[in-house]
Amino acid sequence: MEINHLKDKQVLIADDDYGCYRYLKAILEKTGANIHMANNGLNAVDFIKSNPNVDIVFMDLNMPIMGGYEAIEHIRLVNKEIPIIIQSCNENITYKENPIQHNIEFIQKPFKPSDVYAALDKILHE
Repeated sequence: MEINHLKDKQVLIADDDYGCYRYLKAILEKTGANIHMANNGLNAVDFIKSNPNVDIVFMDLNMPIMGGYEAIEHIRLVNKEIPIIIQSCNENITYKENPIQHNIEFIQKPFKPSDVYAALDKILHE
């Protein structure tokens, strides 16, 4: 993947762990993307509703108020096609079993920058 492939794209990171957000933000800033944060699933859904120009979402699954699975279901009601990359330390993810959760990739925490770039490359070129 070219490092500037996301130049000027709008990326939402939904994660309640500020350290994880900062790490992922540092990786994604090298791509030229504009980074936004939601600290729970409800905030992520609200952000997508009020910002239809978001190009990709990174979604943690375990967050307060509304978890990632539920947030994805709500986001799919607003935007059926937006690419979503799930980030979780749980390797037993069942996202591919649910038809509402298409156009989704998964990276397991802790991840390396190369894992993020590989997931982006795959989801953006399917």
